[in-house]
Amino acid sequence: MQTLTIGADSLETALGYLDCLGGFRARLVETEDGRHQVKITIGGDTDVYAALAAIDRRVAERSVGDRDLDRALLREPAGGD
Repeated sequence: MQTLTIGADSLETALGYLDCLGGFRARLVETEDGRHQVKITIGGDTDVYAALAAIDRRVAERSVGDRDLDRALLREPAGGD
C-alpha cells in the first residue's frame, strides 16, 4: 500500500477533495504549520488514476481550473505521515 498526499489551499478545498474521494480510504490531515492535506491510501496504479480522475472532476465542477489543486502530489509509503 502507498499513500497519495494532496495539499490543499484551504480547509474548504481539503473538505471538497475528501468529499469527492468518498469511495477511497481518504482522511484529512492538518500539518504542524496549519496547512491541510488529504491522504489517500492506494493499492496500485488503478487507484491512483481513479483518485486523480475524481479530483479532476471536482476541480472541473467548481470551474476554478487548476488554481486549487496543489500540483505537488507526493507518493510515499503508507504510514509515512
